[in-house]
Amino acid sequence: MHSRLAPTPRLTSLIVSTVVFAVLFPIGITGAQIMRSPGSQQVETNRQQDIRWPKPGQLLKEIERFEELEVTSQWAARTKQLVVYLCTETAVTNQDAADTLMAVHQQSQAINTLMNQITSSNTGGQASSVEATELISDLQRFQYRLNRRLEVWATVLDYSEARDRGNVTPIKTVSLSRLPRELDRLLAAQDPRNTDGWQDYLAWDALVKAGRVTNMDKKARIELRKAAQKFLARYHSPALTEEQRQLFQPHFSPEMLHSIRSVASGEVEFNKLMTAIEILEKGDTGKYPYQPGKYALFLNRQYQNLLWSDDPIAQKLAATIDTHWRNANVRIAINERLLNLMLPQVPAMTEPVSERVQGAKVSGQSLIENQLQIALIPNPNEISLGIETVGQVTSETVSEKSGFIFQNRGMADFKVFQKLAFSRTGVTSEAPFATSSAKQRLIAMRGSFDRVPLIGRLTRMIAKQKVEESTPAANQLTRERVESGAKTRVEQEVNQLVGQLRRGMHKHVLSRLISMDLEPETVQLSTSQQRIVGRYRVAGRDQMAAFQPRPTDFESDLLTVQFHQSAINNLIDRFELNGKEFNAVTLGKHVAAITGIPYQSPSANADARFKFAKYDAVRLEFEEGVASLTFNFRSFQIGKGRPWKNFAIKANFKPRYVGTQVVLELDNFFPIKSKSKLGFGDHVAIRGAFKVILEEQYAFDLMPQTVQAKVPNLVFAIDRLSLADGWCGVAIENVANVVLQQPPVETLRTARQLQSR
Repeated sequence: MHSRLAPTPRLTSLIVSTVVFAVLFPIGITGAQIMRSPGSQQVETNRQQDIRWPKPGQLLKEIERFEELEVTSQWAARTKQLVVYLCTETAVTNQDAADTLMAVHQQSQAINTLMNQITSSNTGGQASSVEATELISDLQRFQYRLNRRLEVWATVLDYSEARDRGNVTPIKTVSLSRLPRELDRLLAAQDPRNTDGWQDYLAWDALVKAGRVTNMDKKARIELRKAAQKFLARYHSPALTEEQRQLFQPHFSPEMLHSIRSVASGEVEFNKLMTAIEILEKGDTGKYPYQPGKYALFLNRQYQNLLWSDDPIAQKLAATIDTHWRNANVRIAINERLLNLMLPQVPAMTEPVSERVQGAKVSGQSLIENQLQIALIPNPNEISLGIETVGQVTSETVSEKSGFIFQNRGMADFKVFQKLAFSRTGVTSEAPFATSSAKQRLIAMRGSFDRVPLIGRLTRMIAKQKVEESTPAANQLTRERVESGAKTRVEQEVNQLVGQLRRGMHKHVLSRLISMDLEPETVQLSTSQQRIVGRYRVAGRDQMAAFQPRPTDFESDLLTVQFHQSAINNLIDRFELNGKEFNAVTLGKHVAAITGIPYQSPSANADARFKFAKYDAVRLEFEEGVASLTFNFRSFQIGKGRPWKNFAIKANFKPRYVGTQVVLELDNFFPIKSKSKLGFGDHVAIRGAFKVILEEQYAFDLMPQTVQAKVPNLVFAIDRLSLADGWCGVAIENVANVVLQQPPVETLRTARQLQSR
């Protein structure tokens, strides 16, 4: 169970009563029912009859599967009994609800004991081992889904009770009549010759316009709340740099931000909030219309009403929704092997030597050779690594002193280590640390008295002795010079590398996402012994993100990329297709105008005009090894034929891969769901149109050429590809290490291990 439930005040105080409840519940009687008279319970139920616990259909369906297995049947029956009782016999804030929630929490904890029993009793062959692994995985997934429900239910209970006690201040519409005056003040403070454009970014004018409405009816309040929420989302955007924040944050006082937050928050409909969660969890019901986007939108509105509230319990519930239903939807893991293979190596270089050492004039040249490598430093909260440079300096120099010319050969080994840390707030680096060893060897000397008998020999002996005496000091100077130069070079190389990474990410990824209000956010960065992992959320504040556990991957994988369907659907949502009318050409131009990607007219095009539905115009899903695109239409017409109304058609794509290229092949069968009955001829005509509109296959390369070019001696290939439970997961490996026996595409059963983070 997640830690949030444990400290919940209402539930923690009921541990003792829960023990009694656990004993009495099997015969259908609770301690709360015994202690409360029928009249008092009826009064409480009537007071809260408008807030009921939703029936978690998906959870109950999973529990029924566990009832069929001997090892889990008793636990499953008890859990089902508790959940059904919660939803059918209790109302929010009555004593029974709190007792039942605690009992369900205990059932969740009992899963750990069950999994240990399954593991210890598994003494059969390979088949039984596989079955046990799958059962444990199913239990883990169920526990994860149950625990996040419990977090929401417990916080709703706390909030409802606090509201009944009068500890929650009712939401009131706050007037923003002062905003136009504040805007005038802000405009006056701006230098007209240096406009930064932050007012456009914050959508300030839209907020002011919404706040100027004199007749604040329901529609006007909704528009004002949306404008305030958009302003706050951008004001607190995680994609902003500190320099960008400084452009506008100093202009807004805490009092003014408080007023805007008051407008952005609103009353929460807990029944509908919890029901929306259950509908999203249930998935496709097979009925028309299937509109998860509609319920995700409603859940997000409740989330924002909670998020901008000043009430701590409301903020806690918002944090729970953010954690579990706005989870990271993109995850990238890079092995240390790949980092080192891609690390640019500094070529050997020759430098002239011209300096004065211990009074001697030294000249010549040195050859510098070094090799870079990355060493990972385990850290659960950031990407932490050290860039180590191991090198050698070989020098040939000539020095002149006291009438002698010395020819020296030097050899110095050095090692430089610099630590880098990539956190959610930026990049930090420590000063490089260097060590070295140096040796100087005199290989020849020549003096002005060399031809004078006796004197020449004597002076050479004296000069040579002095050279030997000064060698330790000369070596020390050489080490200092080598270390200083090496540290400077490494620091320059690292800064250049980080700068290139930042500019490339901003140019090719962040700028496009930010321009579409997708607000890419780093959820978590971590470092293990073998790899670095980044988890990101691609979603505007007004959008939800991942809520299913991702498929498993392995520490030894060279590179894994996993992305949830919500990342793509959030991007599609920004295309603003819902409720609009297009044909194939106007649709292409519309998307091109938003993304900035040039539009190419289709080679073949049906003469079709269509109007998308109000919700989920186009939706992508990953399930059971298939990528599905569902198109929801309000109307669809080919040429001058009669239009078809209110239907959805699904295009299924089955993937295969060759090397690093994925090919999505279109299935010729298009399932159609309709509000009204369609005849056989209608089905044939609609499917025929889509066969023309859609290509037979779509191919794309998962490894950019720029990356492959950095490691020309390595051949990449996809090792595994999974499409399951809303996630697409790809593992890329050196082709020499690829296991050819792997199935072409993993489905849910082969990618079933729980990975909630």
